[in-house]
Amino acid sequence: MPVLGILWFVDEDAFKAVDRALVELTQWLGRAAQYSDDHPAVLAFGRTAHERLHVALDRAGSIDVGVLKDRLTVGDRELPSPLLRTRTAPYLHARGALLLRISVGIGFEELAAFVSVLTQHVNEIYAAGGLRVLLARRGVARIAIEEIQHE
Repeated sequence: MPVLGILWFVDEDAFKAVDRALVELTQWLGRAAQYSDDHPAVLAFGRTAHERLHVALDRAGSIDVGVLKDRLTVGDRELPSPLLRTRTAPYLHARGALLLRISVGIGFEELAAFVSVLTQHVNEIYAAGGLRVLLARRGVARIAIEEIQHE
């Protein structure tokens, strides 16, 4: 299994798999925000995103994603998909995320809880103490967030 860090993605296939998985996750998030996170069609789409994420985790090991206002990074490389630059990065940045760490073994329920938390309005997230607090309340252990300080 690869080691995370600056030299992490020597394997180009793993890097592409992470990019594709985060695109699928973004599309799931968009549908959950538009309809509801428990709509059957949204859940079916989420299962596909979960499968894609498992492919990426199998190839890459744990995934650390740096969050900037206009891009997502893994190691020292920017993820190339335009959707991640224009939608995902600003969305996560607005919610205070600086780093997203996804660990091997994440289940569908944990990933669905993560998506559900992200669909909350920014003010609700900040008022509750941030993403880390909300994820802990939902029992999400295999997604860790480093975020800006919440007071």
